[in-house]
Amino acid sequence: MKSVPYIVAALLAAGATQQVLAQQQGEPQQQGQQQAPADDLSTEAPTVPYVPPWIPKDEAVPASHREGGRNLVPGEPLTYVPEPAATASRTTGMDGELAVGIAQEISADPAMKDAKITVQPIEDNKILLSGNAQNREQVQRAAEIATAHAGKGMVVNTVLDIKT
Repeated sequence: MKSVPYIVAALLAAGATQQVLAQQQGEPQQQGQQQAPADDLSTEAPTVPYVPPWIPKDEAVPASHREGGRNLVPGEPLTYVPEPAATASRTTGMDGELAVGIAQEISADPAMKDAKITVQPIEDNKILLSGNAQNREQVQRAAEIATAHAGKGMVVNTVLDIKT
């Protein structure tokens, strides 16, 4: 009884060996089976990213195809609106008004340029400062402004300095 698994394994190996040898010798396919053409994409996955048929494959790709058909003719220069350094997450109620006042003062301070701070009122007139500052001085300045409005011990400062 112990030799039965070995016999089964030997038979399976012999069958696999015959199949491999037949494939290597180029055995003709059985009747009724047709080989798919070499350029048939349904037989195997492509090895390169899909390239749409309207993009030429052997020559340089025109700029109109590379740029998605956008108009690349220079026009009026873009104008950007300056973003505030701080915004309030809630603007209603007494807490919201306090947060708006803090956010407006942080945004008006020239030392706070490029900071992205959210002023969020939390329970009992406490203020949560979160976001990113360009340096440690901006983090401290935001806390000073918020403390001046809300009072000492009423500000939780989680603003991160992006340089550290």
